[in-house]
Amino acid sequence: MKPSLLTKSAIVSAPAGHTHYHLSPTSGEAEVVITLTHPGSSVYVTGALQGTTGEQQVSLTINHHAPATAAEVLVKTLASGTAKHSFKGLLSIAPNTQNCTSYLTHQSLLFDQAVSKSWPALEIANNEVKCSHAATSKTITHDDLFYLRSRGLSEEDARTLLVDAFLSDVTF
Repeated sequence: MKPSLLTKSAIVSAPAGHTHYHLSPTSGEAEVVITLTHPGSSVYVTGALQGTTGEQQVSLTINHHAPATAAEVLVKTLASGTAKHSFKGLLSIAPNTQNCTSYLTHQSLLFDQAVSKSWPALEIANNEVKCSHAATSKTITHDDLFYLRSRGLSEEDARTLLVDAFLSDVTF
């Protein structure tokens, strides 16, 4: 399924069934709110945040307002130079919305003096749910490059391969 592209701030009421959204903000700041109001509906949200200079702030909220809804969020930040990125993700489960599942993951790959800040959060008003959130930041290490270079790749090709692999599940 081809995702619906979200390039700026938006408030979205997800339709019944399964929907895929992709975050790819074109400006420095974006706030996206997705609300699940149909029982049994689900969303898959991916995102690729990239930059070499300036600041980018992205906020994503997933609201579960119906029972048995599901959400999976995977957002990746690739930053280099003097870029400063921040990502705020909130999974919100309303009362009387049993059997919801919601997962949020934010991963950052940083180069040079780039900075990435992540604030994953949960607001759960029901005990019968499955929810989690995670955030990781990584740089490409000398050991990462050494392994690929020992297999005959140049340093530039090794970096390109690692970046492409990092973004492969959020690039369309």
